[in-house]
Formats: sequence, structure tokens, C-alpha cells
Amino acid sequence: MNTKEVCKQLSVTPKMLRVYESLNLIRIERGENNYRNYSIDDILQIQIIVTLRELGFSLKEIKSILDFKKTENDYLYHFYLQLKAIESKITELIKIKKKLNATINKFLNNDREQIQMNANSFFANFKSDNESKLYDKIINRWNFDQMAVDYVNRFHKEDQVYFDTIMALRNLIAKMPSGKSYLDVGGGTCHIWSDFRRDTNLTVIDNSLQMIFAAKKNIPWATFILEDIITLDKNKLNTYDVVVSSFTLHHISYEHQGNAIRNMIDLCKEKGMIIIFDKSYRNEAEKERIEKNLADQGKHEVLETIRSEFYLIEENITPFIHYLGYEIKTLSFENQVWGFMIQK
Repeated sequence: MNTKEVCKQLSVTPKMLRVYESLNLIRIERGENNYRNYSIDDILQIQIIVTLRELGFSLKEIKSILDFKKTENDYLYHFYLQLKAIESKITELIKIKKKLNATINKFLNNDREQIQMNANSFFANFKSDNESKLYDKIINRWNFDQMAVDYVNRFHKEDQVYFDTIMALRNLIAKMPSGKSYLDVGGGTCHIWSDFRRDTNLTVIDNSLQMIFAAKKNIPWATFILEDIITLDKNKLNTYDVVVSSFTLHHISYEHQGNAIRNMIDLCKEKGMIIIFDKSYRNEAEKERIEKNLADQGKHEVLETIRSEFYLIEENITPFIHYLGYEIKTLSFENQVWGFMIQK
């Protein structure tokens, strides 16, 4: 495209394009006539600059983002980066909304004299909490996702309980009648499916693009969707005969686990099955006993890791599924790994 076409397509001005070029945010090739000739890569780059500017990022911050290491698929990276930027901005705006709401409620229940006397208290909500910049959060999330990929792959090779659990789940699925459709929620690198036939009707949901890239190398024949099981729009997805989740729910906070399980059930066809294999305790008493033993043994790093996660509690999950009106069968493995099979 030439400059005029780009300006019309992306709602930018020639002056803005010259500023971006002068800051090396874009590097445009010129034709024999010395006119600028914008490639599809240039247009994607300008699109992300425009989006980030609309979200309030400075040009300096945008340059930090664009200078960051790209993926093997630059097109997907452009769109993923915009998605993460928007998600970060939404999170920031929600926090501001809560602060404003809290301050309004303080004003509503105090007269003017009290407000003047306690001004510091009323406006404390708006003091900086030294949170990192949004662009730092985006880059940190990208680095975290890559570390997660490396960790899952290493875990599969080095942790025998994890490997045995994955194999048990794989064997369970392999015994199911042919022709079924499968949904893997939080599929990770998809080691479960690496030996399945290429014509297996499998869809994988994960909220990490890095993880999906890794999974596509293992099972390029599957269908992949970048989504979060907590917030996804179920109406835009199909339903499946079998919904599978392995070692995903214990990364989801307790307040959201129930919603994630409900969504998995909703994505399952009538008379279908939901299979969850995950880190779990039988009950709260077992959780407290194991944590105490780790503390007594001085295994503080292991204890800190466990406490940073949200192991499922079998004695909470089973009545919750019964409350929803479904049957559930449980299996206990080693090292706090449980299997939950829910019949819809």
C-alpha cells in the first residue's frame, strides 16, 4: 500500500506515520520512485502502534514492547500482544473503578466537615501502589508463559507421578469408543494426545499462546483455541462428547474453580463425560497435615510452591457436582493426584 491507502485503512495521518518512522517504530521500504511502499508487516506494525496509543501507552513504552523478542509467528504475535494489552488495560480500569466506587461510598456516608477532617483517608485509594507498567506486565507474562512451557516439558520427563497420571488418562481415553469428539481444557503441551490418530476429533483450549505453539508441534492435526475457561463465551463454542482437563484447575483460584467446572460441564454434550485429573487433597484436614509435615521437615520451598497453588479438595468437589445434579466417580493416585469423572 502507499501512504494514502494506509492512512485511510488505519485512520492515521501522514504526520503520525512520519513520527513513527523517525522513532524507528516502523521502517518502510521505498520504491524506485522513492515513494513509501507499505508491506503487510508494516501495516500490522502500524496497527499495533495505533491500538497501544489508544490504550494510553507512550511511544517510548510502545518501542519497548515492539523491541521485545518476537515469536516464530510474527502475525499471531501482533494480535496476541494487542489482546494482552487490552486485557491489562481492562484490569487496570477495573481497579480504578473499584477505587472510585469506594471513595464515592465514603463521601455518601460522611458530611463535608468529616470529609475535610479526614481528607488523607478519603483520598488514600488513589495513591500509587507502585505497580509495574502495563508494558512490563505484558512482557513479564510472555516470559512467564515461555517458562511454563519449559517447565511442563521438563515435568513430563522428570516427574514420575505426573508421567504416570498422564499415561493413565491417555489409556482411559484410548479405551473409549471411536468417533467421539474431545475438548482438552488447558491442554498445555498436549503430551496426552501425542500417540492418538491424526483423525481424532480434538479441540484444545489454552489461554497461553506460547503453550499453544508448543502443543501444535506435538499434535499439529488438532484444532486450537486461545481462550480462558473462566471467561470464555460458551455460545461461540461447540459441545463435545468428552471434556478433559489435566493439571489445570489447581492453577485457578478457589473463587473461580467452580465457574471453570460449570463451563466444562456446559461444553459437554448430554450423556457425555467430563474427566478431571489434578492435584488434590481429600479434605482440609489432609491439606493442613501435609503442610505441617513439610514445615516440620524444613521443606519451605516445596511448602511455598504448594501454598501458591489451589489444590482441589475432594470433599468439596464431590458435593458440588451432586448439587449441580450430576454423578461423579473419584480415583485416588499418588502424591495428592485425584481423578474426577463426571457423567452428564
